[in-house]
Amino acid sequence: METLVAVLFIVFSIGSALLERRKRRQQVEKGRKGFQEREAQRQAEEARSGPQRVEVDVAEEEEEEEEWSFPSSGFDPFELQPAKPDPALLEIERQQHEAEHLAAEAEGKSRRLEEQAKRLKAESSATQAHYGKKRTGIKRKGRLIFEPRNVRDAIVYAEILGPPKAEREDNV
Repeated sequence: METLVAVLFIVFSIGSALLERRKRRQQVEKGRKGFQEREAQRQAEEARSGPQRVEVDVAEEEEEEEEWSFPSSGFDPFELQPAKPDPALLEIERQQHEAEHLAAEAEGKSRRLEEQAKRLKAESSATQAHYGKKRTGIKRKGRLIFEPRNVRDAIVYAEILGPPKAEREDNV
């Protein structure tokens, strides 16, 4: 009975760990889809309000170049700056890593419990085998043991409890 409880505990632990892992993956996927949708909307808005055609005279352009002389610090405000990582994406990745770590811990714990259950089952069966060898004379429920002594006793009891053999109708 104890082994059954232990096995059920292990099975339910594994099942709940797998369901929890599935739920976390779905949350991560949902977060990624939401991020991709927001990114697509942002790009669509940029495409709508994107670069418009501007006509500038060449003379005005030369004047602008002269006016915008940059200091020798090497900083150009029109250079592309490296993109900063999106905090929402970083949070999703962190949660995914954490979920994978927790799932790995749960798997390790379930493996240890399975090994412990196997070890206990082996010990239990070894103990039962040891005690079973010493108690060979005890009858077990549901098993018939046909030994000469038991058969003779059965015939005697049948004669005592039932009608005599000579008076039975099925005797041919």
